[in-house]
Amino acid sequence: SANFHKVVVATNKSDIYDAKEYIDFVISTILKKAGANGSNQMVEGMGRVSIRPNNFYTHYLFLNEHNFGGIHFEQREIEDDDENEMTQLFNSGGAEDSSLIVPTVVSGWNIMQYLANDIA
Repeated sequence: SANFHKVVVATNKSDIYDAKEYIDFVISTILKKAGANGSNQMVEGMGRVSIRPNNFYTHYLFLNEHNFGGIHFEQREIEDDDENEMTQLFNSGGAEDSSLIVPTVVSGWNIMQYLANDIA
C-alpha cells in the first residue's frame, strides 16, 4: 500500500534484522537507480524524494491508514516484566544488549469510534 507520504512494504522476512537489511538494500537500490539514467542528473522529481524506514511490524493486518493492527517493533528500554519476557523471545538472534527490540501490540481501528464506550 502507498500514498504520497507512506509506503508499506511486506518483506516476508522472519527476522527483524533481516527485514531491516532488506529495506536498506531496497532504499539504496532506488536511490542508485534514480541517479543512473546515463548522466549525473537525477530522474526528474527523484531529487526531492526522501525515503527512510520508520516502523517495523510483524503479523500486520492492514485495511487502510485508519484500520490496522500488528506487533510493532521498537528499539527502546524495557519498561516491565511482561515486556522483558517478550523481548527475550524476539532478541534471541544476534541483537546486542544495547539495542533491544521491544515488541508492542498496536491497534488503530476506525470501528472503535462507532462502538459503545463499554465495549471500546
